[in-house]
Amino acid sequence: MTKADVFVQILHEVTGKSKEEVRTMLDEATEATGRAGFDDEIDEAEAEQLLADLREEKEGIMNWLLQGAQAVKRNSGTA
Repeated sequence: MTKADVFVQILHEVTGKSKEEVRTMLDEATEATGRAGFDDEIDEAEAEQLLADLREEKEGIMNWLLQGAQAVKRNSGTA
């Protein structure tokens, strides 16, 4: 399992979007900003711990996503 797999799972849980849609979104975002370790393999125990930690932060993750979406809306058309 990779770190990207963990992030796909948590974003799927937070947003309700399909894993395929989340994977595409994550791939596009990391293409633009760099993979930054997302392709690193992690063992099952580390993956489960990371998922557990991220699940505790679901509300914060959703707020972060909403803030990002609002910023995009505010800035759209101003480039």
